[in-house]
Amino acid sequence: MQDCHIVNVTTERNGNPRYWCKIHFANATAPGGKALQKCLKSNASQTRETEKLFLDPETLPGGIALWGALQPVYDTTNQNPVYGVHVHARETKEKNSKKIIDATFKQVDLKVGRDLLGDQWETITDDAAIAYFNTLAAGFTPSSICCKHCKRLHLDEGRFSVSLHTKHQCQYCGRDFFDTCPSIGNPIASIKKVFDDLEFERPVEKSKEIFCGRQSDFKGGVKIWASNPAAFWTQPWPELSGIHFHGFDEDGNRVIDETFGNFSLDGVTFSRKCMRVYMAQLQIPELSKKVKSIYCPKCHAPHFENTANAFTPHVEHECDACGFVFSENGEKILGNPIVEQLQQLTNTFRGTQS
Repeated sequence: MQDCHIVNVTTERNGNPRYWCKIHFANATAPGGKALQKCLKSNASQTRETEKLFLDPETLPGGIALWGALQPVYDTTNQNPVYGVHVHARETKEKNSKKIIDATFKQVDLKVGRDLLGDQWETITDDAAIAYFNTLAAGFTPSSICCKHCKRLHLDEGRFSVSLHTKHQCQYCGRDFFDTCPSIGNPIASIKKVFDDLEFERPVEKSKEIFCGRQSDFKGGVKIWASNPAAFWTQPWPELSGIHFHGFDEDGNRVIDETFGNFSLDGVTFSRKCMRVYMAQLQIPELSKKVKSIYCPKCHAPHFENTANAFTPHVEHECDACGFVFSENGEKILGNPIVEQLQQLTNTFRGTQS
């Protein structure tokens, strides 16, 4: 791990200096405008070479697809969570051709061209892939924007990945800059242009597969996600949409790995839309504890906060079913029926373990 190189990069609105580490690209400002001895990322692990993938799309005629690998919304296995950029690459353009890559990496370097100096590469990090997912879940389109100071492509993470804004703080040089209009920056938007992959919410095909099962059928546990729109897609067929499910036998072997258009587990039926939004909410720590299952007091319909409303906790909620406006004891929260549904699964699972 390299030692920090901490410098004063600008002045905050309150007049205090802002300190930034040029090695780890992280804030190094203590309360009161003092410089920290070490930046906030000084102990973060560096990406190892084994966690990187160098990918030349021209050598993969079957196309490639990249997703942000997020944690499942429900997991009863003993496996360690996997984060990063998930990659599929196939041998040929046949839909069911063999996958020659089906793995998750911390970083993917894509060959985007060649000039007099050699091959040109662009990097997709796990942070960029996950932020891309968040932005789409909030109903926005990420943009290709550059820092006005260091000219590097900008990435908005966390809560900044789900809200449009004109003022951005560069993750490389630590300085503030303004875009010409409210936006959410993500380098993936620039890479997509190179390959003419211009669709962000591309048409998807709802899976025709149906699942109706029990947790007790999978002695090694289960994992559940909403299907995640690919950040980058060059395969010649539409993506499948639905609930993605992994089921494991008692030896830990994955016996089901499929996306289902209709999915029910232990009698609980899930909505992809609710699950997709919840997956994004879980990526933002200050929001995840604000998500609750609430009901309209007038018509008793479960309330779901969709797109941008799902990322700003608020007091008043308007029922989609009857239009009634209500609150939950004046508390700023976010409504999502999936919280109660997942608790039902947890209770069932605990009952099978006792």
